[in-house]
Amino acid sequence: MAPQSKIAVVTGANKGIGLAIVRNLALDYPKSPQNNGPLTIYLTARSQERGAEAVKSLNADNALQQAGVLKAGNTTITFATLDISQTKSI
Repeated sequence: MAPQSKIAVVTGANKGIGLAIVRNLALDYPKSPQNNGPLTIYLTARSQERGAEAVKSLNADNALQQAGVLKAGNTTITFATLDISQTKSI
């Protein structure tokens, strides 16, 4: 049986604590006992521009590059626009 893909959604992740959570999740997942298949992390924010910039900064992050977690293909960071105050965004 193929390993089941895991999904994480982090809201408000274009800066601050949310961005740090995405970064640490990407770094720690490969070492985790929960790692039994690929992980997709949805970095969400209200602004598409700021969200895309956050993903770009994570792709250029030295620690993530040195760990090789994004290139190995087991962890993927994807942006999704999300404004929890707008029902149609959810």
